[in-house]
Amino acid sequence: KTLDDLTVFDIDHWIALQPAASRGHRASHINTFLGWAVRWELIDRNPMDKLDPISRPGQKVYDIFTEPECTALCSLPLLDGALMQILIDGGLRRSEGIDFRLGHYRPISTLNAPHGELAIFAGKGAKDRVLPATATIEQKLNELAVMEGVGQDDHLWYTRRKNPYWGERIQRSKPMGNTSFNRWWDRAIDAAGVRRRNPHMTRHTFATRWLRRGGRLETLSLAMGHASIRTT
Repeated sequence: KTLDDLTVFDIDHWIALQPAASRGHRASHINTFLGWAVRWELIDRNPMDKLDPISRPGQKVYDIFTEPECTALCSLPLLDGALMQILIDGGLRRSEGIDFRLGHYRPISTLNAPHGELAIFAGKGAKDRVLPATATIEQKLNELAVMEGVGQDDHLWYTRRKNPYWGERIQRSKPMGNTSFNRWWDRAIDAAGVRRRNPHMTRHTFATRWLRRGGRLETLSLAMGHASIRTT
């Protein structure tokens, strides 16, 4: 249609046909164009003035773990409680946890962190990063080394292997697969009596706790390994 033929009903109908998430964007583009047309006296008034503002979709609220739930997860027996502690206090991605070895914990920190640091290798985007360990992470990792005999080259996430001759054994020589991780996660969630969420919610829990405690957004972005602070 020409500008003279275009009506507010045409615009309203066209906006309604757009995906809900992009309606505000598309309406803004039309408004800019018609505003230009008014300034150049191609039309008398902007038809968009008669339309109600396009409401923006609300920001997604993540279903993070509550403080009592975090306590229940981290209080599981050492084999599982230590791993939950790392996910919640360290903000690791699933893949980063699966690849994490005890030797990736450094008691002497380049960050001047009093409880050492966690080295994350080949994270998302094949990027390495270092983040400070908490006192509870330091304690749990030391307990795994002493009480469970976990070596520097051993993966923290373990698999159980059964053999008719020597029974069940825990193996840490190879990274756990995604299916095994999902089974471990479901079993740990049930054992802690916590409502189920996606494992990625531990990262959102980590980020939310960081900000609630007054941590800087810029430092959080580095700790989480985000390419842009806009993502954070």
